[in-house]
Amino acid sequence: MSTRDLCLCLTPLHALIAGQISRKLGKGFDVGMYVTNVDNAKHRHYAEKMRAYCTCVEYIVTPSEDSYAKPRHLSILLRRLNYRLRWAKLGTFSAVYVPSSLNHYTYILLSSIGLARISTYDDGMLNIQSDSQLLSARTSLSAKIFLRMAGVRFWAEKLMERSAQHFTIYAAKNVFARTVQIGLFDDSADFSAADGKDFRLLVGAAPEASPAVWSELQSFVEEAAPDVYLPHPREVEPKLKGVAYLETPLIAEDYISGKLVADPALKIKIFGYESSILVNLAGVPRVESFSLMPDNKDCSEARSLMKRCGVSLVHGQGLSTEL
Repeated sequence: MSTRDLCLCLTPLHALIAGQISRKLGKGFDVGMYVTNVDNAKHRHYAEKMRAYCTCVEYIVTPSEDSYAKPRHLSILLRRLNYRLRWAKLGTFSAVYVPSSLNHYTYILLSSIGLARISTYDDGMLNIQSDSQLLSARTSLSAKIFLRMAGVRFWAEKLMERSAQHFTIYAAKNVFARTVQIGLFDDSADFSAADGKDFRLLVGAAPEASPAVWSELQSFVEEAAPDVYLPHPREVEPKLKGVAYLETPLIAEDYISGKLVADPALKIKIFGYESSILVNLAGVPRVESFSLMPDNKDCSEARSLMKRCGVSLVHGQGLSTEL
C-alpha cells in the first residue's frame, strides 16, 4: 500500500492551516494541490508557500462557475469527468487532507484517487456557525445520480461521515466531529502585549456580497477613515472609494502577524463585516476585532457568534471618534 499523503488547499487561509497541520504531525506532505478559479498574485503566493511543507505542489486554475457552455448540464458533466480522469493519474495515497468547503473540486479529487484515510480541516466560520450550510447540506438523489455519471462518489454529507479527524483553529464547537486543536500561528511568534500606536485596517467582504454590505463598508470608510483597506482574495475590481488599498500578496492573518512581530509597540484594530478574519484574530494579543454588521434579525445569529468569539459589535457607535 502507498505511504504517500496529499494536501488540498482552495484558499490562502487553507494554506496557512495546512502548514500548521504539517507542524502538528511533525512531517510534510508528499503532494500539495492548490486549486482556485481566480488566478492572481495572492493565490500564487500561497500556492508557493505550500512548498515549505509539500515535496511537490501543483497550482491549478479551474474555469469560473459562469463559464459553462450550453447545454449547461452536459458542460458540467464533461468538466467533472475531465478533472476526474486527469486527477486519477495522481495514484493512491495513504492519507489525504482536504478543507471542509462545499466545493465540487474537493469531491472530484477524492473520487479520482485511491485513498485509505481522509482528514479534514476548517474552511472558516462555516465550521462553527450553528446554522452552517455544512449542517443543512442535503444532496438530492438526482444530484447524486448526476455526480455518479461523472464518477464522482463524494458530496458534502459523505465527506463529513468519512472524515477520520478534523483539524480546527477554533475553540468553539465545530460542526465536524473528532476534532484536533491547532493554532493558526507558529508557537515562536511573539505577540506579547505592549502599549503603543494604533493601526486601523478594514478587511473586505467577498465580491459577491450584497449591495447592503458594501454600503456599510463604504459608510465606515467615510466616517472612520481607516489607515488601509485589505480586499478579499477574490476581489478583482475595486469596490470601495476614499481609502488606500493595501498592495500585498498576504492575507490579513499573515500580514497582521508580520506587523506585530516587526513592531512590538504596535496595536492593530481590524474592522470588517462578517469575516472569518475577525474571529481568527480576535484572541491575538495587541489585536482588537470589530464587526460592522447591523443589529437586525438577518444578522442576529452571525452577530451572536462574533460576540462569543471575542469580536466587538460596533455598528452605529460613533466610529470616527470612539475607536
